[in-house]
Amino acid sequence: MSSPLPIQIPHQQQVERKLAAVNLSIQTLQTLNDRRLDDHEIHVLAEAVTCGAIAQLLHALDATLYGFSNLLPDPLPHSRVSRRNLRDRFHAIQCESQVLRLMDEADRAKSGWLWWLERKAEGSAFFPLLFIEPQRAKALILWRDPANHEAGLEPKPSPEYLQEMLERMRDLTRRVTDLMPEDLHRYREHWRHQRHHLL
Repeated sequence: MSSPLPIQIPHQQQVERKLAAVNLSIQTLQTLNDRRLDDHEIHVLAEAVTCGAIAQLLHALDATLYGFSNLLPDPLPHSRVSRRNLRDRFHAIQCESQVLRLMDEADRAKSGWLWWLERKAEGSAFFPLLFIEPQRAKALILWRDPANHEAGLEPKPSPEYLQEMLERMRDLTRRVTDLMPEDLHRYREHWRHQRHHLL
């Protein structure tokens, strides 16, 4: 049997828009990081841009999942698209997903880069993301987990950290897209088999 052909996922343009927005945020932070951060308004701007960049990174992943879902025979509505709900769909027909397994590896608790990114997104609503030393430049440093300072600080300034996350997210969405055809082929086979037995 020949391998499924490569596909173009729905919502790919939305994924690219989100990642392009992150790139613009990084450029803004690089400008701010070269300045003395003793101005309150600069602090607020740096925090807002960082929060926005992290949200856009995670939205790019959500858009990728939504595109994946839309290719299934029984897609989820956008409001219910999540790794957990997609995993439930696969498990319901006794089918494995390489796409979701890859994402789970990046989201491994306390070690996966995606897990730490999500901690920042979750904590940023309640606590500052940035630890700022106002008397010197190059001082935009991220807490690893804003809600748990015992986790420490990221070793790189915010612009460099976000650049690394941007590259990781681009790589993840590319690898996910590469794995989708096999997942979709396997899902459709299991889905048809299950429907046949129910009829």
